[in-house]
Amino acid sequence: MKMSSKYWMVLAASCGLAASAVGICFNTNGLFYTPIAAEFGVGRGSVAMMSSIFSVASSSMGMITPHIIKPKSLKPLLFAATILMAGSTAMFSLCNSLFPLYLLCALRGLGCGICGFVTVTTLINNWFRKSHGVFTSIAMTFSGVPALILSSLFTGIIQSAGWRTGFLAVAAAIVLFNLPALLFPFTLRPQDSSMTAYGQEEYEKFLKENPTHVIRGRAPHFSFLSIEFALAAGFTILVCIAAQFTQHFPAFAESKGFDSQFGALLLSTAMAGSVSCKLIYGTGADRFGNSKAMIVTAFLSLISNFILLFTSARLTLQAGAFLCTVSAANSSVGIALIASDLFGAQNYSKGYPVISFMGSMIGALSGTLIGYMFDATGNYNVVLWTMAVVQALVIVCVIAAYRRKAAAEAA
Repeated sequence: MKMSSKYWMVLAASCGLAASAVGICFNTNGLFYTPIAAEFGVGRGSVAMMSSIFSVASSSMGMITPHIIKPKSLKPLLFAATILMAGSTAMFSLCNSLFPLYLLCALRGLGCGICGFVTVTTLINNWFRKSHGVFTSIAMTFSGVPALILSSLFTGIIQSAGWRTGFLAVAAAIVLFNLPALLFPFTLRPQDSSMTAYGQEEYEKFLKENPTHVIRGRAPHFSFLSIEFALAAGFTILVCIAAQFTQHFPAFAESKGFDSQFGALLLSTAMAGSVSCKLIYGTGADRFGNSKAMIVTAFLSLISNFILLFTSARLTLQAGAFLCTVSAANSSVGIALIASDLFGAQNYSKGYPVISFMGSMIGALSGTLIGYMFDATGNYNVVLWTMAVVQALVIVCVIAAYRRKAAAEAA
């Protein structure tokens, strides 16, 4: 089936939303921790609370988003969310204490909750049947692109003009990445544009030829009290905890005795790992199976924690940072895929926002805890050991979830 311009518009809009809501509003936060902490005379844990408040607000709005985004409300909500995201970020530059920053982070989070992964994955699920994992990966890849290409730029602005001007640059970047979603003429569902999802014909043909085969589109029994939901939630919580370390790479570099420029380079390297893995994650999942992609990703990230723990050379630290953030594919693409696999497409909008909310809430708390653990110990050793255990538990959770799924299909 040929990809018409409308499919490309939906994909571009999804990529832009992931880039602004996650790539900019979350992944670049760590660049500002040290200068804000230094000016206000507080610890990094107190500054990291900004990200926790942001995550709580974002995940809370993500729970509501499926109920308020309708065919007619999609565009107005995206415009309103962009104003919240960019406006609150620009207003960071006016703050002289942490409390107003916390309030603005809540507003920023509400906007990101509308533009974030719930909306992005809903668009991808609605518009793409064929190569679903690949298109999900492409969209999620852009959640790492801004930190990869803009970290050094933002760091340079912070060093030359201060962190307040840095936030103004971030606000401009948010608007830029949201422009495709705001300006391109696309709809929430293909049928609203008198179209069908990409690969819909092949999908329906497969259903007719394999009436007993359980695939992503079929809806198994769904319950919030089921073992399947518990395993999906456990996976989500664990990978969201692991994702919190990314924003601490600039401070991690300084704890190893390097300057802020190397910290920005380390963050860019980490985002390169995130982007690279997300690009190949969907293809690997479609070819070898979702569970194998999740396990390999978690294992590579587990190994990276030991590299970061026991080495201090620039090259090995960059290698460790690159491998560490391949787990971002699990915390973005992986959550969407495990929700589709365990809940089915018809129950996706019921289960995904809930597990996403749970993961974001626990992840937000762990992000702040990481900051306080550094303040207490002066290094990230305990944090890295904890992250290694988390990745081991991710592997156990995936194995249990897909064994459960296989048993249900065989019954």
